[in-house]
Amino acid sequence: MRFIYLDESGISKEATTVVAGVIVNADFQYKRIEKHVSDLVTKYVSEERRPGFIFHAKDLYHGTGRTLFDRRTFPLDRAREALKELLAIPSKFGLPVVYGYAKKEFLGLEAPTNGRRKQRQRAIREFISLNISLPYTLCAIAAERYMRRPPYEAEIATLIVENNEQTSKEIAAMHSLLSRASADRRISAYWSKVLKVEEGFLPVRKIIHSVHFQNKNEAFLLQIADACAFIIRCFIEKRPNLDDLIAAFGGNNQSRVDAWMEHRKHPGGQAIIDFGSRVA
Repeated sequence: MRFIYLDESGISKEATTVVAGVIVNADFQYKRIEKHVSDLVTKYVSEERRPGFIFHAKDLYHGTGRTLFDRRTFPLDRAREALKELLAIPSKFGLPVVYGYAKKEFLGLEAPTNGRRKQRQRAIREFISLNISLPYTLCAIAAERYMRRPPYEAEIATLIVENNEQTSKEIAAMHSLLSRASADRRISAYWSKVLKVEEGFLPVRKIIHSVHFQNKNEAFLLQIADACAFIIRCFIEKRPNLDDLIAAFGGNNQSRVDAWMEHRKHPGGQAIIDFGSRVA
């Protein structure tokens, strides 16, 4: 059985929203990766701050954060080195990465800024709901596609997502829609057309159970998914000064990076980055 850890990047004012997931064989990979992340915490975080510590890709990239990675007290170069080590984990351990993305311009979305407080809060909730639903759905379908590949046909998977009150309700609703055992092929064909994916992947059948919501300090692999979603979003948005981070994430394999270039041209989509995991 595989565990698929999903996290998002860009649900607020950014131009693109990305949901990325890392696929893990819990029996063979989990403990090794856990030790590796623990070693990174020991390397970059002072002892008094280690208990329950969480890496956030955005803080590492910008040199922000309330305390630890504030560039005024923590060198930005050092924070970027930590981010590169996080980004290298999928290629280092052979963890497939799946993702879905949607550009807000294509969706006709704009972050609400006007109106009374309650109206604005309600508008923001609706904005976030629309923002997360499509990328999450596309990411889940990419995960389904991966799990139908040889040699995984006999395996099943379950999704683990950050317990975020802003997005949990929407993700649970979309997952219910995707996994509903519908015998009506017309419904599946309709959603396949809307989502621009091949027919036959709906409803999902390799991903079982409802979504498991956990906090990042309880499910450390969500921190890796966060880093993947962040770098993929920055790449799609053509952010500057990414070469070293992209190289770290791609395992210094330029062909993997070249394959992403198409996503800069399209308003939305989903993909699999197979880092060569063939762990039985």
